[in-house]
Amino acid sequence: MMIIERFFDAYISSHGSYYEIFINPSKKELIDVDKESQFEDGVRFFADPNHKEVYAISADVLHMDFSAYLSKKYNIYLSWTNSLSGIARNIKGNWVFVESDFMQAGWGDWQKEIKKLLDTDWNWVNKYILVDEMIENLRNQIESCL
Repeated sequence: MMIIERFFDAYISSHGSYYEIFINPSKKELIDVDKESQFEDGVRFFADPNHKEVYAISADVLHMDFSAYLSKKYNIYLSWTNSLSGIARNIKGNWVFVESDFMQAGWGDWQKEIKKLLDTDWNWVNKYILVDEMIENLRNQIESCL
């Protein structure tokens, strides 16, 4: 499967801010998206394992709003149950997966579902955002709770 990097769309938030959305963003595009952030450093992302696409937007946009926009406008359904989502930050020139609110706080009844999601092959995402270390940390946390 050929992976294509491209500008996807623009999202206008409820408070009128403009944010660009990229699919499989280059490092330059991730830097540009990060510059759009006014409140939180980094880039919010969804990685879709079925289509091998990483959707990136400013960290200022909440995952729920981003997901709702994609589903309403494009019938693209990405959520914590079927994709890897979180925040990536530029660390020494590399974009690194550093947090995932749901996966870090949502153990409870969702442990088995999260473990299954983490056991998905996410190696292809490393071309855009380094995810292996965070996935391994989350996997270890869940294993200790099961």
